[in-house]
Amino acid sequence: MPKNRFEAFTDAIIAIVMTVLVLNLKTPENSSVQALLKMGNQFLIYFISFFVLAIYWNNHHRLVTSTKQINGVVMWANNIFILSLTLFPFATSWVSQYPHDLAPQVFYAVVFFLADSFFYLLCVAFLRMPAEKQNEVAYFFKKRTLLTMTINIVSIIVGIFTIPEMIIVINTFALLPWITAYQLKPNFN
Repeated sequence: MPKNRFEAFTDAIIAIVMTVLVLNLKTPENSSVQALLKMGNQFLIYFISFFVLAIYWNNHHRLVTSTKQINGVVMWANNIFILSLTLFPFATSWVSQYPHDLAPQVFYAVVFFLADSFFYLLCVAFLRMPAEKQNEVAYFFKKRTLLTMTINIVSIIVGIFTIPEMIIVINTFALLPWITAYQLKPNFN
């Protein structure tokens, strides 16, 4: 399959997920600035989720740019990856409504973990296709994803044994390896 159709499909789904994410933001109780400020939690969780989706979109683009065409295994790995991303609006809405409760925090972390796990599988699928540059990009992302998966697991354990809010704090720090990824590998398209 030509990669342009594959990439356009994924781009469209991620754009829809990002749109649903913003549509889940509730309006303030009234027109005062205080009512808007009371929604700080909601905005913070929204920005974290949006940034996570943007990182996945960027990484997906760089992964796809490194290959000429797509096979069936990559297509199915991508579909499963997309499935995990579609959970972000629900998880974001739930955790923003109950930021101090354990179940929504754990679910949010599990969604992070699922997205990382399925992105990891997508990288493995790309590694099975022959291409020199693609393998370098996929291998780099695969290692980076293992790191963030480990951070996700640690966040859940820490959150269960301390306070639930630690889950989102630690998972937010899990984004740092992705921010620095492009400084380490600036030659990725």
